[in-house]
Amino acid sequence: MNVPALKRAMERKGVSVSSLAAMVGVNTVAIYKLLKCRCEPSYYTMKGIHEALGLDYGVLFDDSWKGRGR
Repeated sequence: MNVPALKRAMERKGVSVSSLAAMVGVNTVAIYKLLKCRCEPSYYTMKGIHEALGLDYGVLFDDSWKGRGR
């Protein structure tokens, strides 16, 4: 999850954490956990966040794991 991109998108749209949670259908604690990098969201939560913020799907994915390990 690309947290800085999520924060920028929320600021650009003027969406608060509680508003985003309501639009996505999750509780505010789940959004706060995402913003603090404590958990990875499910596919449906990510899809809902992208739709709520009007972003192309995949914009908020963090690809930093690529190239490590296997």
